Amino acid sequence: MKTLKYTGILLALIGGSQLLTGCSGYVVATGPPPMVNEVIVVSPSPRHVWMPGYYSYNRGNYVYNNGYYRIPPRGRTSYTQGNWHNTPKGYKRNKGHWN
Repeated sequence: MKTLKYTGILLALIGGSQLLTGCSGYVVATGPPPMVNEVIVVSPSPRHVWMPGYYSYNRGNYVYNNGYYRIPPRGRTSYTQGNWHNTPKGYKRNKGHWN
């Protein structure tokens, strides 16, 4: 019974570490496809800021997420787009952020 308890704890620790490493980002062997030329429509209001589209990686494929308008968080006025960059281990994505 003790062995089963310790096995459960070990599996929980391994699963938790996998979740935490997933938060820090992942590395992909191949780079993303060329960026999509988006049509930027008229802003819904002067307060809205355009957040450009980007490629995410899901289950072995790059998936394009369309850009959209959003009202920035309080005290922020512009958005810096994230990007994929090549590292010695493969391609890694830097997330975008508000300035």
